[in-house]
Amino acid sequence: MASVLEEQKVTQLSFDFMDVLAIMRKDEKMGVAVMMIRDAKLIDSRYYVFRSFEEDEEFLNGFMTQYYSNHAFISKEIIVPLAIEANSLEELLKERAGYKVSIRRPMRGEKKDLLTLAQQNLESHFLKKQVSEQRQQEILGDLQIKLHLQQLPARMECYDISNISGKHAVASMVTFVDGQKHKAAYKRFKIKLTDTPNDFAMMKEVLDRRFRKREKSWQWPELVVVDGGKGQLGMALKVLEELNVTGVDVIGIAKGKGDGARAKGIWKDKKNEEVYLPGRKNPVILRDNSPELMLLQNLRDEAHRFAITYHKKIRDKALTKSWLDEIEGIGPQKKQKLIQVFGTPQKVAEASKKELMQVKGVT
Repeated sequence: MASVLEEQKVTQLSFDFMDVLAIMRKDEKMGVAVMMIRDAKLIDSRYYVFRSFEEDEEFLNGFMTQYYSNHAFISKEIIVPLAIEANSLEELLKERAGYKVSIRRPMRGEKKDLLTLAQQNLESHFLKKQVSEQRQQEILGDLQIKLHLQQLPARMECYDISNISGKHAVASMVTFVDGQKHKAAYKRFKIKLTDTPNDFAMMKEVLDRRFRKREKSWQWPELVVVDGGKGQLGMALKVLEELNVTGVDVIGIAKGKGDGARAKGIWKDKKNEEVYLPGRKNPVILRDNSPELMLLQNLRDEAHRFAITYHKKIRDKALTKSWLDEIEGIGPQKKQKLIQVFGTPQKVAEASKKELMQVKGVT
């Protein structure tokens, strides 16, 4: 597929701007390919997979309406694999684009060949995605067995805390579904109850806030992962017990201090990852570079990255505040000008009246 696409990219076509759409149904899923031709060259292909129970024509019409409502550029010609009632959609796209848009289903020629290429690429993408999903299910199954989980961890949540000596404390909740990032379900928490360096209290607050939310949009996971050892795991279990949360497995993952690794006889002068399970004295040591361990590491590292990013945002916002914000008549623009001229709030304070009066807007 890649070689065919590369050949098409360097082949001059007989038309300038066009989108070529292909669809494919498999079980309850519908795949869509969008090939983009710009300046008479095939520059890119994008693939989408949805759950759909609609008829093909109805689905395609709905997809195009949504797809082109989210794109600033609309091609003047759109090639589709089905004969659909396109008049109303063409009028809608014309209104959005500001020029005539034609939706066509070719039966022969160069455009038909491109439609065939899009269909072949979509089938290849679908097959690769199916193989990948099957492999992910196998990894999740192995993880369930090795960690003695109640159920397949199809939905996993990992929590991490980020702060500096308790200041600007935040937490992250990262969600993986079927082994893949599900960013729409990520959550950020600004810690409220403590301003001291107490990770246990902070994590307790976050889990309490998360699992008290019983709205349908906050779907519960099969597995909760906390960044830490026995202490963090015990605290998480206590919170869920207090909230009467059942059917959710909880584990902790931490860089090993060596005891668990030595017990397994695999300590080699490095800190192995240790997975802590409820009711078990020694941690589980998953094989280094195993798919199961790598999945947990990716989940934990993503939670850490997400927490650090939010912490930095909160910290930087706090650092930009100064005594200048408290002065009546000094708004954001004047504050910015003063900082630009003098460099820091401290140097503004040290400036003379004459120097301050030279800044535009300061009276």
